[in-house]
Amino acid sequence: MGVYYADADYVGALRRIGVLLIDGVTLFVSASILAAIGLSLDRTSEEILFAVTLAMAWLYVTVLKTSRFRTLGYWLMDCKIVTLSGTKPSPIRLTFRAMLWRVSSSNLLYDLAWCGIDEQKQTLRDRFSGTTLVRNGAKPIGTAPIHLSCCTAMTYAYFYPQVIRPGGLRGEA
Repeated sequence: MGVYYADADYVGALRRIGVLLIDGVTLFVSASILAAIGLSLDRTSEEILFAVTLAMAWLYVTVLKTSRFRTLGYWLMDCKIVTLSGTKPSPIRLTFRAMLWRVSSSNLLYDLAWCGIDEQKQTLRDRFSGTTLVRNGAKPIGTAPIHLSCCTAMTYAYFYPQVIRPGGLRGEA
């Protein structure tokens, strides 16, 4: 069983763009500071600096994102990420979600466009990873079964888990 929220509690494309910009700038500035520190030390090799930067970025987009502190983008845009059952996602699930931009047809523009047409304002990577982005204070308004949904778009057939509300996606009777 999964949970669903009021339509106004789902985070849409504009807030997501805000999160992406804020978190992108935060990661860029952090990586730049690490690079400046690394370049000032003679002993630091580029490989070690790259590994530290990659580890910092992974911690930011997985562990910090689900902590009570959240990322700076999530905090300023007042949102949180949860699983379809309403629980905190694991770092493995969020690693999979982050990797979807790199290894799938779900790129940034396509993902945001999908968010604009999706009934629950979710991106494809949210759909595939079984996560939902909602406002921080959002409380589930009900439970419903999780079904495997199918959609065809731009010559791709997508299958992903989705909470199907009673009476349809938007709760129509």
